[in-house]
Amino acid sequence: MFRLYDSKQKELTRLLAKGHSIWVVYLDIVKFHEIEFRHGIKACKRILDELTKEINLTLKPQKSFIKTILESRGGDDFVVYLVPGKNVPWTIGELPEKWVLPLVERLNQRITPWLGESIKLRQGIVLCKTKPGRNADYLLYEAVKEAFLLNKAEPDPQYFSRREEIRCLLQEPDTYLKSAFQPIVQIRTGSIFGFEALARLNRSSAFKNVGDLFPFAEKIGQLYPIETLCRRRAISLATRVLKNKETLFLNINPQVLSDPDFTSGQTRKLLQEQNLHPSNVVLEITEHSAIQDFAVFRHALNHYRSQGYRVALDDVGAGYSSLQSIAELHPDFLKIDRSLIGGVNADPIKWALLETFVTFSKRIGCHVIAEGVETAEELKTVVQLGVDFVQGFFIAKPEFRRAVLYEPAVELVQTVNTLKADLNLAIQSLIEPLPLFEATSKVNVLQTYFHDRPYEQLIGIVEQGKIVGTLPRDKLYATLGTRYGVSLFTDRPVSMLMDRNPLIVEDTTPIEVVSSLAMGRPYAQLYEGVVVVNRHRPVGMVSVASLMKAMADRQIQIGGMVAHEHHAG
Repeated sequence: MFRLYDSKQKELTRLLAKGHSIWVVYLDIVKFHEIEFRHGIKACKRILDELTKEINLTLKPQKSFIKTILESRGGDDFVVYLVPGKNVPWTIGELPEKWVLPLVERLNQRITPWLGESIKLRQGIVLCKTKPGRNADYLLYEAVKEAFLLNKAEPDPQYFSRREEIRCLLQEPDTYLKSAFQPIVQIRTGSIFGFEALARLNRSSAFKNVGDLFPFAEKIGQLYPIETLCRRRAISLATRVLKNKETLFLNINPQVLSDPDFTSGQTRKLLQEQNLHPSNVVLEITEHSAIQDFAVFRHALNHYRSQGYRVALDDVGAGYSSLQSIAELHPDFLKIDRSLIGGVNADPIKWALLETFVTFSKRIGCHVIAEGVETAEELKTVVQLGVDFVQGFFIAKPEFRRAVLYEPAVELVQTVNTLKADLNLAIQSLIEPLPLFEATSKVNVLQTYFHDRPYEQLIGIVEQGKIVGTLPRDKLYATLGTRYGVSLFTDRPVSMLMDRNPLIVEDTTPIEVVSSLAMGRPYAQLYEGVVVVNRHRPVGMVSVASLMKAMADRQIQIGGMVAHEHHAG
């Protein structure tokens, strides 16, 4: 789309390098393909010839400009370069009214008599100025690219004022940017688990709120520096609100993970200055646009995980936060979007979806955060459905200091937890020891282990401390009992025989959920033990016999409660 520089463009870069500014105007004809369909190629060629003549005619008398250049980009696309002098009669913001509009009026006077209709021009206008340490060629290229994007986008009457405000924000971030912090409450304890840092504009005339800032920054290629400033501001203020190793949630656009300032370790250095560690931070992935290459993005994400950062996927159930994102990114937290939480207490579809996410999260070993909880009924429902954390105005609004939790919300969580505790104990109460072997262990070593311990039914297989599979006693002996089983497998690593997809649950998973997952397995695996982990690290196992007994006791307890209620009634 962008050509190599010719002699005129070299002259422009020379003027730019000398400190002159350049107004870059990208023009094209609105719905030109429809005009071609109605009137044919010859008529369109004549229109383009007339447009070229008219632009040149309007440029000639502009003596207050040091240089004016017209460049055809092919088809109906044109770029006009204007180098303003000291006495230029207009500002760049007045260019559409003072120059483009009269140009279109004169053009239509020439073509309407024979074409039978008038045309409209679409414009994208950008100010290109020299910047210290930046190559003039590159600055001009970026300006043309930005003008092209603006030309194709919806008109923005506040473009120049917003552009100027972005420039001021980058120069004086402390004047324009603030960070608010909203608590995230852990359901199990009823206490604050961490805070999400939320950027706020201190003062702004061009943006209604920070939600308008980020899309515009992305449009003009300034998303990286804006997010970097927001991240720095949040970290520098976080110690004012964080206590007792609480967690800081930082919003990160997927594109920013490749930001040189982020990848160079500047964020980690800033954390160290505040006596924080990456393990205190959750990177909250906000998908405003679809991730194009999951393999590349996952590689970048794993780099930060290796440093201790955890990962949350934001807006689950809305926008681009798809099931594929969950499957590809393996997040530690799922933040369920407000669109699913709002009115969940009265909507059976939302109820079922949230219940599915909760069950699913226990299966893959991550935690669910319900975002945007705004009423007591919503809070009661999400707690009953088993979410791990809650966040929203009913719990506490974002504050510039450490927020105080809304007391009725805390009391409601404690009340519901007390009712659930009797009927919905966590699987922790049933955990039994699980013997662990490295994936490189030889099969004959495990054969000997099972032989010497006839009561053991399941062995966990680990790599770097994380569970990667299991080996049931029955499967080992069945394999070795085949005709060539002993000769083929006894001296091989156990990874060749292990079950790579065992049922694994977090140690906070309710017994009822584990029982449902266990009974939903294929018949061949129905009576195998369930592996229990804490943040992906194995802590033991639960036998199916223990699960069945716990569920039977639960049914008896429920029956007793029902009978008591009936008698009381």
